[in-house]
Amino acid sequence: MAYVPDPREFGSLGFHLTLAERLELQTRMMMQAQGRELWAYASGLPDYAGMRLDHAAGGRLVFGFTDGVETHRRELLRRASHPARLDVVLAPVSREDLEAQRSRIEFDRERLAAQGIRLWAPESTGRAAGSLSA
Repeated sequence: MAYVPDPREFGSLGFHLTLAERLELQTRMMMQAQGRELWAYASGLPDYAGMRLDHAAGGRLVFGFTDGVETHRRELLRRASHPARLDVVLAPVSREDLEAQRSRIEFDRERLAAQGIRLWAPESTGRAAGSLSA
């Protein structure tokens, strides 16, 4: 293993990284930056579903679209500085549709609350924070 020889190289992490770990961390940080750049293209499209950094697959940037996947793949690959770590997949629901559903749910929740029925939303962790109550 090759370790960073100079203790000043700890950076903000506070511990040594092997050269391979450091390169991988830098690559993943570049992928996050690339994601922000590519998001500028994708987020304005009506069939855009979202993006994520797939850490389990080695830090691959994944964009989802509900239509035109091959067209979007070509365009994103053309714009990408690291195309080898980019995936474009078919998604079942667009971001726009999800936002519309969220708005309807919030509207219904307010109407139900006016009738004395409270709905508890899940926390951002995805775990249920409560239950239906009357």
